[in-house]
Amino acid sequence: MKTELDSEEAEERRRQTRRRVFREQQEEERARIEPRVRAAFEHGRDRPWRELLHTQSDPRLDLDEDPGLLEAATAETYLAVREDDLPHHER
Repeated sequence: MKTELDSEEAEERRRQTRRRVFREQQEEERARIEPRVRAAFEHGRDRPWRELLHTQSDPRLDLDEDPGLLEAATAETYLAVREDDLPHHER
């Protein structure tokens, strides 16, 4: 017969396994993405941001479409950050 303690221990092992698998997946994703991000930064380093857009029109800043997106723009810079990527954001 399974005791409550056995059940709790089994659940804790499952949680640890899920966390380990998640960390491994994140590390694999990071290893795949980091070189692409670095290449993109290198490509865009000396170019004005308008030149990097797929269209020549300025991006539309509309926070109503995506309330979790923080956008900012200057004459030479465009920045968009998702709220859940911020360090203080609680998930």
